[in-house]
Amino acid sequence: EDIGLRDQIAVHIERIELARLRQRKDCVRVGIANIPLHGRQDRWPPEVTDTDSLRLRYEAALRLMAAENCQLLCFPEFAYVEELRPLIHKGNIENLVIAGTAYCVGYNRCHVFYGGEELFCDKVVASDFEYGGLVADGRGMNEGRRINILSTEFGTVAVLVCRDFIRFGPDLQRFEPDIIVVVAHNPTEEGAQRISRTAQYLVENCPVYIVVADSGAKARTGLLGRLHRSFLDSLVARSFRKADAPPQEVVVVEGPGVVSATLDLTRKSPIIPSPGTPIANIRGIRVIPLPDCSKPEPKSDPE
Repeated sequence: EDIGLRDQIAVHIERIELARLRQRKDCVRVGIANIPLHGRQDRWPPEVTDTDSLRLRYEAALRLMAAENCQLLCFPEFAYVEELRPLIHKGNIENLVIAGTAYCVGYNRCHVFYGGEELFCDKVVASDFEYGGLVADGRGMNEGRRINILSTEFGTVAVLVCRDFIRFGPDLQRFEPDIIVVVAHNPTEEGAQRISRTAQYLVENCPVYIVVADSGAKARTGLLGRLHRSFLDSLVARSFRKADAPPQEVVVVEGPGVVSATLDLTRKSPIIPSPGTPIANIRGIRVIPLPDCSKPEPKSDPE
């Protein structure tokens, strides 16, 4: 379905059936990676100076998500490492992996793996530094023309890259996705807050989970959704959220780490509890730090 012109960008929303004969599950265990990029973030695409550290953190996040039995694995913008494709394929045939983005033939391309297959979600709305004249070759980012909504056994999952979520996220309400995955890179607090405000609006107005995987210096990687207010204090006590955070914000990870949680797909809003009916629609929340994979600073020779 076309959603018209937004700043002269014609975008087509396409629903892709991936589940085939697989039965839809009642819940999904999601893993969200926070992998800050090391290097210059005042240029686009960001210059990653420690590619070995990025690869090792990505591998560590995959291992943690496997240990957590995650079925939906989410990685941030510019975190995708091409040489890890075989590892992602081999270890996640039964899972849905939103593997993050990397530049490919001018597109900011998000790689998605499911059932041994690979598909792509190209970023539509360029960030400031992705416009022509501001990047090294003067051409800028090639704009995508499609937003994918994936019908899987783990629910209906929409994938948007950074500013695409701010621009087109509210348009997805009528498609009733279960989960919206936002693949982002926010080097500034302003950008992270824009994504957070859009996510709060969507959660407030429709039953949907918002997963944010961010690789920026001001990353707010985490999970937003409708949660019974009686649980908010316990989340604060466990340092999953701040006391003054908006009620839609369930958990945010600061620093390299992985968030894991189980999302109920049959009821995305908390209900009045009854005997035998749990009150929590988001369960088993964990925040696990990633190991330090950065290279040690070279030691200077003693004089």
